[in-house]
Amino acid sequence: MVALSAIMSAWTGFAARTVESLDGEWEFSFNGGEFQSVEVPHDWAIAGPFDPKAENGNTGKLPWKGKGVYRRTLILGEKPQGRVFLDFDGVMARSTVFVNGQPCGRGEYGYLGFRADATSYLMAGTNTIEVRADTTSLFSRWYPGGGIYRSVRLIRTDGAYLSDDALRIETSDVLTDRAKVRIRGLVANRLPSAAKGVVRTRLKASDGAVVATAERSIAAEAFDDCGFDLGIEVRSPRLWEMETNAALYEIEVSFAGNGFSDTLVRRIGFREFRFDANEGFFLNGKRVQLKGVDLHSDLGPLGMAFSKDAMRRQLSVMRDMGANALRTSHNPPAPGVLDLCDEMGIFVWDEAFDKWNATCGRGDEPMEDFVTRQLKRLVRRDRNHPCVFVWSI
Repeated sequence: MVALSAIMSAWTGFAARTVESLDGEWEFSFNGGEFQSVEVPHDWAIAGPFDPKAENGNTGKLPWKGKGVYRRTLILGEKPQGRVFLDFDGVMARSTVFVNGQPCGRGEYGYLGFRADATSYLMAGTNTIEVRADTTSLFSRWYPGGGIYRSVRLIRTDGAYLSDDALRIETSDVLTDRAKVRIRGLVANRLPSAAKGVVRTRLKASDGAVVATAERSIAAEAFDDCGFDLGIEVRSPRLWEMETNAALYEIEVSFAGNGFSDTLVRRIGFREFRFDANEGFFLNGKRVQLKGVDLHSDLGPLGMAFSKDAMRRQLSVMRDMGANALRTSHNPPAPGVLDLCDEMGIFVWDEAFDKWNATCGRGDEPMEDFVTRQLKRLVRRDRNHPCVFVWSI
């Protein structure tokens, strides 16, 4: 079984958050067959074989319907302290994560990632991670692929940490000489005592220079969450424009106290926009003609397995055609797509679903609750990207 040797050192506590890629070699079995070595991100369907007798050509007559199992091992010197998470950017489709045979996370929408909390199930020695994915009951109007087709990460934090999807960064007054940034977030305390510490934020320009800071003392009660709200001003910021090498800033948010520390880093851009019913789209006070494309998640003959290099090439070809805007038809894109659009100055119309009525192919599942959960997760995941201008269902 595949072992992750990089995790063999003893875990006696954390000084800060660590993030380690679990991309690379896993073992994979399809429809109960023998396990074989594959590289994650992985699309089990793109290799074929084609089925000329398949019911329609929407999904390329490729074997995307089936049940897949992925597994690998983690070797730990000691039982971990703090919290340990497995973050999946996308598993197609209905998926469950097991650590040492115990379920610890579930993905219900293949186009959105999810987090599995492995903290209670890891132990000193050899640990097994298993991911089961099932596409047999689903329907698609285009090629969806199958399996762990986006990146996987191992996240380690202390017992008091910053909630990733609660971080909300808003800019205002960006066309003045004193732009404002509001930073809101949440400290999750899973310690048996209060976590008293300081939340700090630093904003850095592209050259690494710190242009603004702020801090605030907070206390999160035992096994409770505590929100925070900080504000900073930035003198005459460089504006994010729809052009290659768009101006980006890096914002660092940290929470530290006696025996715990955590940090989140995000990129933001300063821009102001509006839509006019008669004249169209305006960015930073200037009208911009949008010339866009619908772009599905697959990378053509490479299938659904996400490659940032291949995606950069695809977006570059699109730019060479004269396009400057992207609608993510018909589902949330990989996070790396938005990172690239931030950098390349591409307008993004961020779409959640194709359909959610009787033709969506999800069987008897209650749609309203499902849609509500996924919309919240989509907005929390993508709201800090300067490239995102429109939300679509």
